[in-house]
Amino acid sequence: MEKTVMEWLGEVKLYNKKIEKKQKELYRTELFCADTSIRYDKEKGKKYLDDVKALYQSYKQLVKNRNKIRQAILQFNAVTFVEVGDIKLTIAEALERVKKSDSFIITLLENNIKMISEKREELTETQEIEVKELEKTLYGSTKSLGSTAISEKLAERREAYNPIIEEAFDLKGELSKEREARENFMERINTQINIANVKHNLDIELD
Repeated sequence: MEKTVMEWLGEVKLYNKKIEKKQKELYRTELFCADTSIRYDKEKGKKYLDDVKALYQSYKQLVKNRNKIRQAILQFNAVTFVEVGDIKLTIAEALERVKKSDSFIITLLENNIKMISEKREELTETQEIEVKELEKTLYGSTKSLGSTAISEKLAERREAYNPIIEEAFDLKGELSKEREARENFMERINTQINIANVKHNLDIELD
């Protein structure tokens, strides 16, 4: 039977639904008959066991055919190349890249941006504690300081504990560029894979 790879991929989805349905039936079905000899009806028992056996064999056949299609598609993916810009790779490699959507660089940048936010909160909290401590000391002091002098000293303390965070480079800007580049690459890869799946046929003999 000859179909495009795209059509065979659709067949796999249909087989998966059928297999899932059969699995549910089998879970609800006993694969045996049991009763005392005086109550056991051989005719009914035989019919039930034949039906159960047919259900079981039907499930196994669906799995076998689904696996045949999968195997043929895997072989096709391993030897068929797609090109995105100056990058040429097999469909199998391309699909692997699509799966690994969270690249190391993106995760690294995201983690550092999160750590910067946490560090800023920590430093700001330290700043507030230092200013409050000085405020208590100044207002509790026996020396008579005017409100202007106190305000100036508190402003100096706040300035001294101002959070300073310097980045090696613009992390958010770099993250945005990396995400955009990844999304563009993934879109182009998926387009090339779809084109290949529509253009190529596979001849698979199912049982």
